[in-house]
Amino acid sequence: MIKKILILLILTFVFGYSSTSWAQNIRFVHNQLTKAKTKAKKKSKILFVDAYASWCGPCKMMDKNIFTDPTVVKFHKTNFVNCKIDVESVVGDIFTDQFPIKSIPTLFYFNSDYDLIFKKVGAPSQAEDLIEYGQTAFDVPFFEDARAWPVDRHGPIAPRPHGENLWSLTNITPLAFLRNFLSFFSAFL
Repeated sequence: MIKKILILLILTFVFGYSSTSWAQNIRFVHNQLTKAKTKAKKKSKILFVDAYASWCGPCKMMDKNIFTDPTVVKFHKTNFVNCKIDVESVVGDIFTDQFPIKSIPTLFYFNSDYDLIFKKVGAPSQAEDLIEYGQTAFDVPFFEDARAWPVDRHGPIAPRPHGENLWSLTNITPLAFLRNFLSFFSAFL
């Protein structure tokens, strides 16, 4: 009798633990960028790409603490097609040739046409930060035509369309604003 109860408790623990751990993770497409792009296009969703490495400590922390948070899981399942790219793989080499990476992890957000709309270098310190990054991807002006917005708010600025006024630059970092400001006035010199 005690043996049956012990076996029942062990089975309950094993199956109960494994089912909850599977349910609480973001489901990523691993190293299959083409599949993820196709899925994002088909579902008209933003493509979220986590560029990571197997030896990266902050990446492991994100896997353990951030990507398992129930609010993050729900937010990402609802709004994104999620993809993980190992930067040391063949797919990672191709990806980093197209989108250079200065530090690992780097988080990318692409619209359904595979235009980069937001990029964040480094791991978020808490789950709320990752949700905020996702919200930023939705809030970027010109979401329909991401090529009209800076590629990275913390780095180089993409070319801007003609006729855009200087006031629309206020949502970027001061350094990027200064660069654009100087390039605007250099046309008159």
